[in-house]
Amino acid sequence: MARVDLVTLDAESLNRRRIVRGMTKAELSVVAKINGVTVRKALCGQGVSIRSARALADALGMKYASILRQSMRGTETKARQSSEQGVPAVMAVAG
Repeated sequence: MARVDLVTLDAESLNRRRIVRGMTKAELSVVAKINGVTVRKALCGQGVSIRSARALADALGMKYASILRQSMRGTETKARQSSEQGVPAVMAVAG
């Protein structure tokens, strides 16, 4: 089974930016080129893949680091560095 590293995003910031831009969740899904379920998860503060998080940031014109939930900032970098060194990432699920 493949492992997928998850990050938790600042749902409030994402929702605020989405509304300011006049986008529905469905429109955000299309612009970000990710599944609508993934968009809803991110907007509710549930974990999403790093790829999806970056796609959401790009679609909303935000910096990736700015959408990470406060407690997650720095964790993703540590997880990436650990996985590059052969150490399992901090947050992983079988998929």
